[in-house]
Amino acid sequence: MIRLDAMANAAYSRIMKRFNNVGGSELAATILDVAQRAGVSVGTVSYVLNGTRTVSERRRTMVLEAIKALNYVPNSLAQALRRGQSRLIGICAPDNFNAFFAQLTQTLEGIASHHGYEVVQVYSHSDPVIEQRRLAALLAYQLSGLLFIPSATTGPSFDLLAQSRVPTVILDRATERDFYDEVTIDNHAAMEDVAGRLIGLGHRNLLFIVSFPHLVTTRQRIEAFHRTAATADAAVTTEVMLRGADEREFAGRLAEVLARPDRPTALIASNTLVALWMMRALQPLGLHWPRDLSLLIFDHPDWADIVQPRLAVVEHPTTEMATTAWEMLEHRMQNETGPRRQTLLRARLIDAPSLGPPPDRLPSPRRQSRIAMETWTA
Repeated sequence: MIRLDAMANAAYSRIMKRFNNVGGSELAATILDVAQRAGVSVGTVSYVLNGTRTVSERRRTMVLEAIKALNYVPNSLAQALRRGQSRLIGICAPDNFNAFFAQLTQTLEGIASHHGYEVVQVYSHSDPVIEQRRLAALLAYQLSGLLFIPSATTGPSFDLLAQSRVPTVILDRATERDFYDEVTIDNHAAMEDVAGRLIGLGHRNLLFIVSFPHLVTTRQRIEAFHRTAATADAAVTTEVMLRGADEREFAGRLAEVLARPDRPTALIASNTLVALWMMRALQPLGLHWPRDLSLLIFDHPDWADIVQPRLAVVEHPTTEMATTAWEMLEHRMQNETGPRRQTLLRARLIDAPSLGPPPDRLPSPRRQSRIAMETWTA
């Protein structure tokens, strides 16, 4: 996988090494070095490498021997850009911290490599301004195609992509743009499974902690969260809390919520970072799962299986999403036209010892839904 910052650093290192010859180590050979050693022109070396013109067998042999002697490695990226055929796939994701994004981009990279493509990856950090800037940098590489997990469902990034006409597939977050193929997850069904499982265990006070309430993914989960509780046979309180940007402040707000007489007995984390902050906040409170409350994550980090008691997770269909998105992208890169395609995949709830019945000492609530601590405009 190629990352823009890594490419820039590598280029800088090569330049400085050539000027300074650090430690007297052997420098990477250039096409000029090959031409001089073989006694031919740079153009002849290029013809041999690219097969664009016929070269005599003698000169071809001389060039190949020089390449072998110098251990010359052609800059395939530069060659591709000159030909206007980059065979580069761009990936723009929010981050690589959440297990789902990390696993998804790694799987996509493997698929692209298998099909003879290199991958250039950037991160938006869920900031539309950063996203637009980094997408512009990606598009400068004359991409063959783009796999995009957007920070929002609308905005300048989509206008930029529309102008570029680069074949694009959207992953994970459905948009209102009717000209992009999409592979997303049925978030309503996933939350119905989660809330239904917790209510079935006897929980009547549920807390869902989210990072980005404006995202369509989050909105869909919140809708299903409240709806599942409203249609339950028992009275269930559903509460939504924003993570915020400061972990210490978050821990204080969560402590206040958990100190109430009608405190939540089941906590649902919307992603890996929320889960980590949540578990760290519980330690000084002396609360343990599943004795005092139940925990569940909408993600499946590796450490969820190591933490004791093991954590229940909602596992995303990472491989299926990656393969489906690649199939869609290949069709578009082959200039295949047709209506927009949308695929909705199911996530899987994996039960674990972090789920259990609630403590008996809590009173039964009245049926209600609320948004804790902060509000937002959906």
